[in-house]
Amino acid sequence: MGRYHEKLENYKKSLPSSGSQYVDVDSLYNKAEQFLTQVPDYIDEVSLKDLLDKCYYGRYDFFTKEAARLVIGELILNRSIKVRMKNEQIIFRDKVKESLDTMDQKLDSIKNDTEAIKEYTSVIDDVLEKVDDLELFLKTKLASDFDKIKYAWEFYKEGRITRRELIIHGLKIFGKNLLKKII
Repeated sequence: MGRYHEKLENYKKSLPSSGSQYVDVDSLYNKAEQFLTQVPDYIDEVSLKDLLDKCYYGRYDFFTKEAARLVIGELILNRSIKVRMKNEQIIFRDKVKESLDTMDQKLDSIKNDTEAIKEYTSVIDDVLEKVDDLELFLKTKLASDFDKIKYAWEFYKEGRITRRELIIHGLKIFGKNLLKKII
């Protein structure tokens, strides 16, 4: 096996068979494995004290802490759980990695959306630049949907927003469909 297995076996032999210092290492191993594999997704780390509270009746002394460290080392080596130990914290590797991957995907999505908005804005701006009567053009192309951008249109006519800001407002409301409606 590994060095943790040998340490764990030696530790079991060194413990008294009864009394206040007795630790049932096999029971702790099974309970710790069960507890650590069933931790909810939103938890990315658990303290050693929490583990012992759940798995070993709240006993938190030198002997149980040492046994728990060795048990977790053995579980890691057996690939039963994917965690790492840092001081007295058990950190779930997959959950942290998944969180970072999800965050990266969301950031990429935002970046893609931002790039798409820039692209659509410039295309729509080019089309609208060539139109003589913009209000008539928008009312014709958008039909009853023109009411959805009516206030933005009023601001545009008053000069409070630019044509580009009007387009961005339209994109917020209609999304990619604005491009289909106008072109």
